[in-house]
Amino acid sequence: MKSTPWITAKRSHWIVFLLAVAIRLWSVAESSHVDPAFAFPIVDEQTNVDQARGFLSDGPGHGAPYWKPPGYPALLALIALPWGEIGTAGHGVPTSYAWAVKILQCILDACSALMIVKIAAATAGRVAALLSGLLYAIAAMPVYFCSQFLDTTLFTFLMLLSVFLACSAFADRRVTPWIPVGMAIGLACITRATGLPVAAGLVLVAGLQQGTWKLRGMRAGVVAAACAMAMLPIFAVNLKLGHDAVLISSNGGINFYIGNRSGDGIGSDGLTSVATGPRWDQLLEKSDDLRLPSERSRRYYNLALQEILAEPGRWLQKMGRKAAALVSARDVPNNKNLIEETHRNRVHWLLSWLPGASGPLMAWCWQDC
Repeated sequence: MKSTPWITAKRSHWIVFLLAVAIRLWSVAESSHVDPAFAFPIVDEQTNVDQARGFLSDGPGHGAPYWKPPGYPALLALIALPWGEIGTAGHGVPTSYAWAVKILQCILDACSALMIVKIAAATAGRVAALLSGLLYAIAAMPVYFCSQFLDTTLFTFLMLLSVFLACSAFADRRVTPWIPVGMAIGLACITRATGLPVAAGLVLVAGLQQGTWKLRGMRAGVVAAACAMAMLPIFAVNLKLGHDAVLISSNGGINFYIGNRSGDGIGSDGLTSVATGPRWDQLLEKSDDLRLPSERSRRYYNLALQEILAEPGRWLQKMGRKAAALVSARDVPNNKNLIEETHRNRVHWLLSWLPGASGPLMAWCWQDC
């Protein structure tokens, strides 16, 4: 009698999902004891929570035209409905609410690990799928974000969901399976506008699937239309209540400028971020003379492009350093001091030395360069 392989598809799914959930819940439990901001969000976390409070008190038009994409604050508001209200702006939230948000994020991120397994299984085989899922399950940065009031976990889930659905739709010759692909990437875009280039890529992928030109065009059109339908309510609120033609949010320009401006340092005021304070205020002063958020956003795009075109070689070098910094996690998010938190949280400290984290290896390579 032939024995059943130990690593069946179903078992590998359960192994990855349960490991990911367990590690993330353990990390959240540790954070509830050692993280002073567990129920008292600060900086970017605070803006997300305060926007959710605005949605609860004033409805979806609060803050329009939106400065940040409203997808994640809207989720926070939905989770807060059983509580009715989660405190006043600038203050902490009920501890039970903080737990609810972070447990849900642990489950969503474990689902992300599971989708990685399924995507890898469809493209690289069962062993590669299991290894990919396990590496994500023990990756330090995704675990860290599960215990924060930040949009990273939700955005990652929605991006992977759109790719997973696209893989399934690509194996089906019909047009209708591409509808949820467009909806998923549309929801990702209203969580972080950086999903827009991926949306364009998925439209292209849908158009490349085998079939007549008419069928290809229909598939691509369905993805684009479904994505647009997901974003349309946001644009309508910005236009109707915010009186400005902002597609999703108006912070894209300043974020683009921060990530592409001149400057080589790595850290809170370095390659990808600027800490709250005088340097942030100096950035805002660059658009003080403009009234509309859309105008201010375009100003920052133009400033960034001017700096890039002035010294393209230096910009390319900067992008190389930026890529290395992001891979090594040395460009520390300014929302909190991740390094200190790693030392406080035993789970973060342990995961930072496992194969799911590249920090130690990249730091060693950096010193030798």
